[in-house]
Amino acid sequence: MLRNTALVAAICVFLFPAAMLAEMKQPLPAGQQAGVISAILHNAMLQPTSSADSKADYGTLVAWSDAVRTDGNGRVRVTLANAILSIGSNSEVVFNDRQGETTSLTLTYGQIRFRPTSTDKVEVRTPVAIVTGTGSDFAIDASVPNQLRVICLQGTVQVANTDSGGTSECDAGEMVVAKAGRAPYQAQVADATTLGIARNITDPEQQSPVQYFP
Repeated sequence: MLRNTALVAAICVFLFPAAMLAEMKQPLPAGQQAGVISAILHNAMLQPTSSADSKADYGTLVAWSDAVRTDGNGRVRVTLANAILSIGSNSEVVFNDRQGETTSLTLTYGQIRFRPTSTDKVEVRTPVAIVTGTGSDFAIDASVPNQLRVICLQGTVQVANTDSGGTSECDAGEMVVAKAGRAPYQAQVADATTLGIARNITDPEQQSPVQYFP
């Protein structure tokens, strides 16, 4: 009898952490999941609209309306249903919603790279401009107040200033600079260094140590 009791106790001790983990990894209600954190470097916070800040980690589920915020050493990769979003250091991204085939994000400040896995449309709102693309690979640098730089790596991206009404189009290998209160500048060719930075500066794997799980 004592042996059976000890066996049951040992099983309970073994299964309790697994049950806790299973509970933590349960999917969000249908339609609420925006993506999942698939790689992370150093510190990042997840701010759900319904609770206080919490530390983000590999496997953390991101819901629509959540915000992911990184510190000066943090980088995060979020895998969405239709894209891979890389978030750079000192950045904050709000996952607004998905309506039909359009994903809406807000880059409050900092840097991101959006790499699509489909031809769906994405709209990224910033304090200076709204950036839209359809099946386009692009990076946005909004780390300087009242200024924005968009680098198009593949496809075509439109940059529309939020307060001036001007619009500029950016093709692969080009970049557009926008400033508050005026129409975006015309696209110009981006040099190899600029393109390389755009591809890598938000990638968690470009620095070590890194928590990465394929």
